[in-house]
Amino acid sequence: MAEAVATPTITEPSDFTGRKEIVQGVLAISASPATYVTGGIPCSFAGSDDIKSSAPPDTVDVKSQPAAGTSPSGYVYQFCPGTSQANGLLAILTGAAAQSPLTELTNGASIPAGVSGDTIYFKAQFPRL
Repeated sequence: MAEAVATPTITEPSDFTGRKEIVQGVLAISASPATYVTGGIPCSFAGSDDIKSSAPPDTVDVKSQPAAGTSPSGYVYQFCPGTSQANGLLAILTGAAAQSPLTELTNGASIPAGVSGDTIYFKAQFPRL
């Protein structure tokens, strides 16, 4: 089975705030039978004409945003920066026992429909070079 990927689509044009470039959009995650890999699935910002910076993002905030009147997916997403725009990872976390940290999806597990069908927003901040 193929490894899942998170594909960003920028929906808000770049906003330049002095030394930072900020972009916003949505992430689409491959559906099953694509599988999860421990540490996170690839999430590349490389090659986007909407990002003027050539550096990897300083921060990427990622959250599930359910449609009005619907329940949240229950999954938590965490961007793990790489050394370039092309090699970041998106970790997918799920519930754990009370007062315990969240746990990562199991290595090799098929991507749940609740993840691939989730509406996932991101806000990424890049240094201006």
